[in-house]
Amino acid sequence: MALNKPTVIEAVGRSIRQADPGRRPVATLAVVWGEDHPLLDALITGIDTADTHFVTLTDRAVLVHRIRGAFFRQPDRLTLTLDREEARSAISDVRRGVLWSSFQLQPPGGAKPVRLSVCRAWFPEMDRFLAELAVEAAHP
Repeated sequence: MALNKPTVIEAVGRSIRQADPGRRPVATLAVVWGEDHPLLDALITGIDTADTHFVTLTDRAVLVHRIRGAFFRQPDRLTLTLDREEARSAISDVRRGVLWSSFQLQPPGGAKPVRLSVCRAWFPEMDRFLAELAVEAAHP
């Protein structure tokens, strides 16, 4: 099921305001968390089994929410919080593709960085997210 971007962005913003009314969302994007390529996974299994999260940059931090349910596409529990400086140094290997782009995120205490894949529909949000954090993307 496709994500309706305005609905998703509003739902994530509402979740953030409920948790901390002082935070202001700047950019929200849907990402596929992990090493598997999301398109290949969907083609092989015939269903979307990707581990999808919402990554939101606020005026103070980067928040990662797991998605609740395959059909509801609403933010569930908060899985990671990084302050902006910590996030800037945790992001690496930004790659721009035609249909999918990706970047690596080093979670605090994680053994290795995690690949976050971003679908083309979310490229404008990814660009704003990276620009606000002053992280450069490599263009093909």
